[in-house]
Amino acid sequence: MAQFDYARRNVLTTEADYCFNLRHLLACASLRIKPSYWHDPEVKHNPDVQDFMKTLNLEVNIDERDFAQAKRVDPNTYQMRIEVKAKGKTYKAVGSYLKGSWLPEELRNTDEELTDKFVHNTSKRVSEEKALKAVSIIFELEKLEKMAPLLTVLAQQ
Repeated sequence: MAQFDYARRNVLTTEADYCFNLRHLLACASLRIKPSYWHDPEVKHNPDVQDFMKTLNLEVNIDERDFAQAKRVDPNTYQMRIEVKAKGKTYKAVGSYLKGSWLPEELRNTDEELTDKFVHNTSKRVSEEKALKAVSIIFELEKLEKMAPLLTVLAQQ
């Protein structure tokens, strides 16, 4: 998100701005709030989130040469660097690939990770039991002749 001007300069003029606000997203992640809740009104206006956002001093430096050099070496890479200064310490990291990407294979999401994400993302609408039943159907989708069984599970209240 840091590379996009709209995310760096977002000042939360409207409720919809939260999904593009770096401070809000970082505060939610730092406070270990699950992503599917980041845009709920009670999270947007949570005093802990608001207070944390005020403590963040963001400085974004985009090194296009570093990114381009990494792309020349491996066209599948998305070179990213981060430096975080917190509590008197500096933490640095370099990432070449996004977790959950198709390549390289070792960064693909596991079935368990996908299941957890699906169950969590649907938790506001369906029970965990129904979500897990939907997952079992989805993982055998190629055997399904019609979508009705899956839709029935997800549509039931």
